[in-house]
Amino acid sequence: MFLIRVRTATDKDIKKYIANGQASEQLQEAIQFLEAIISFIEENLYLDKPVEGALPYFEVLRIIFELFGDFEYKLRITQVYPPC
Repeated sequence: MFLIRVRTATDKDIKKYIANGQASEQLQEAIQFLEAIISFIEENLYLDKPVEGALPYFEVLRIIFELFGDFEYKLRITQVYPPC
């Protein structure tokens, strides 16, 4: 999936950011992209939205939280990505 590729492509930049607090240009672009996706989802979720229409948005949010959330993401048994 595309978001998995974004996560793996920015893994080194995320580790550097966690270590020294400076985000590379690539990481800043990835963050802006994720913020745009989340903003789009928030704008399209409203109280009386049908469940069938809301489920895909929640699925995308779940994937983002799994990949970029506050816990370790394991792509493979041998490769563990620390929380962002």
